Amino acid sequence: MLSNYMTQKNMLLVLAILVGLKFALLPLVSWQNAKIDELSFNRSQLAKIDYIASSGAKRINALGTLRKEITVAEDYFYLDDDSAKLAIQRDLEELFVRNNLIVTGFNWVIDSPGAIRSLRATLFFKGPTKNMVATFWKMGMWPKVIRIVEWSQQIQNYQKSKLGSTQGFVTLEFYALNPMNSEADILAAEASGGKRVVGE
Repeated sequence: MLSNYMTQKNMLLVLAILVGLKFALLPLVSWQNAKIDELSFNRSQLAKIDYIASSGAKRINALGTLRKEITVAEDYFYLDDDSAKLAIQRDLEELFVRNNLIVTGFNWVIDSPGAIRSLRATLFFKGPTKNMVATFWKMGMWPKVIRIVEWSQQIQNYQKSKLGSTQGFVTLEFYALNPMNSEADILAAEASGGKRVVGE
C-alpha cells in the first residue's frame, strides 16, 4: 500500500508541491521578516523623533525661562551705548546733590569694553558727614550693580553732638551691557560659550 503512494508520479507531485512551497512561501516569509524589520526600524525612528521633539520643547521652554531671567538681570546694568558714561555720571551726581553734598570733581578712570563693559569713575565730594552717611547708604540700595573700589575721606569739626563735615573721594565701578533682543543673540552667545557677541 505504501508502494502505491510512493509512485514516481506521486513523488514528483510531492516534489512539485515542496518546490512550489519553497518558491511561494519562502519569499512570503522573507517579505514578512523584511516588513517586521522595517516596522521595528520605523518604531525606533519614531521613538527618536519623539525624544528629539520633547527635548526641543523642553529647550524652547528653557530658552523662554532664560530669556525672562536675562531680561530681569539686564535691569541691574546700564545700557552699553554712547551715553552710558553720561547716564552714570548724571545719576551719581544727582544722588550726591540730592543728599546735600557738593561734588567737587568727577573723573573717568577706566572704560574696559567686553561682554560686560566695566566703567570706573572717581567722584570728589564735600559736605556734612551725616549727609555723606545717608548718601553711601542710598548708594548701597542703588538699582544698578555698583562696586565701591576705593573710598577715602577726612572728617573735620567732629563733636559729641555733631558729626562735623567731610571731604573725600570715592571710586566706583559700574557695569554696562547690550541687551539680548533676539533668539539669534541668545543662540550666538550660547554658541560662543556664554560670551555676549551682540553688536559685533
